[in-house]
Amino acid sequence: MRRSEIKDGDAEAALAYLCGKAEMDSSFFYKFNIDEESRLANLFWADSTARMDYACFGDVLAFDTTYRTNAYKKPLVVLVGVNHHHQTVVFGCALLIDESVGTYEWVLETFLEAMMNKKPISVVTDGDKAMRKAIKKYYPIRVIDCVHGICNEMHSRMCILRTSQAYLQGACSCVGMKKNLKRFGMKWLQIWDLMRIVG
Repeated sequence: MRRSEIKDGDAEAALAYLCGKAEMDSSFFYKFNIDEESRLANLFWADSTARMDYACFGDVLAFDTTYRTNAYKKPLVVLVGVNHHHQTVVFGCALLIDESVGTYEWVLETFLEAMMNKKPISVVTDGDKAMRKAIKKYYPIRVIDCVHGICNEMHSRMCILRTSQAYLQGACSCVGMKKNLKRFGMKWLQIWDLMRIVG
């Protein structure tokens, strides 16, 4: 797409900024597409540090669209991982027009292009069905639905009761067993036995 096709002031300013970054950093990557009215639809970017980090630490990719705090209420995708110091590293970001399968496919295709077609081993998601469908198309790999929100909530509520860390870890491990009730029941009984809980 040509920048001259976009007339919106904020979109034009964002693209001018990204173009300037690309001129200063030859490994800076950005790509966008426009809708039928020549408005900015989707925008992806990753700087040289993000691309280098992905080359080194891109085995596991966390793909999350829970951020909607921008002025336009558009999904902001932050693609992240963890480095060798157990620190979060950002691999790329995208502002999206919506959360459809087609839009997620565009993000994943663009991300692969930016990362020289290196695919991760596993992808962690927030469980969005459209996202899972797109991921399975581009990355025929293990997709993990993240239950950290549930575990965080459980942790905050259990801390009030001064529950042990072992119990919290065991309870959080059960949350991921939502599709196997027999396995869940066995694990839950193990936790009860471990904690000497009498029911």
